[in-house]
Amino acid sequence: MTFHTARSTAYPQPAAGVGTGPGPLKVAPDQLAGMLGITSVSVVKHPRSLALADASLA
Repeated sequence: MTFHTARSTAYPQPAAGVGTGPGPLKVAPDQLAGMLGITSVSVVKHPRSLALADASLA
């Protein structure tokens, strides 16, 4: 099992035009479970592809 942000595979970023520039944001402890999640990968036989499902820990 690998933990990562549910919104992306990188650290959370400010919205475009907000903040001083790219860089990690501080997340309040009560919001942390909503930012972390698990991605499940399933093989779909028809059509041949991978199905990704993201779920947050919240």
